[in-house]
Amino acid sequence: MYKTELIKERCNICGKPLSEHDQKAERAIHERLGYTSYLHDDEEHRVQYCDKCFGELIAKCKRPTQVAEYPEINRDAEPADAYKPLGPVICRFCTVCDGPMSIFDIGDALIIQTEHGGQKHHVEFCNACFDKTIEACVYPSLIKDWGAGR
Repeated sequence: MYKTELIKERCNICGKPLSEHDQKAERAIHERLGYTSYLHDDEEHRVQYCDKCFGELIAKCKRPTQVAEYPEINRDAEPADAYKPLGPVICRFCTVCDGPMSIFDIGDALIIQTEHGGQKHHVEFCNACFDKTIEACVYPSLIKDWGAGR
């Protein structure tokens, strides 16, 4: 019988192993990016944050991330109707850069909803900010390149 070791998940931002608390907090985005990604078209990425790096992310966000309740996300709806409580949306903004989000940014749903410091946070990335996040990762986030070999 072979002894198997548990492979610890890592924070993609700093590269440190995630604690049990970090893993339960689910501070991650796992998404296959569409053609609106400037650098990572048709790639699948999983970006996970440790507590410290997530704290740094929300501190640098240009829009408030703290919410009383998380918006319900309907990922099967048309992008403009994806947020049931808000109804049809004319324009939303990236919480990271405060720039307006295109209908394609909204459709990709690059969102983290989690608690940090005893408060609920909703962080929503536009594709440009998520591209920058992927590029800044110390620990690789690429799961699969669906467009490889084209």
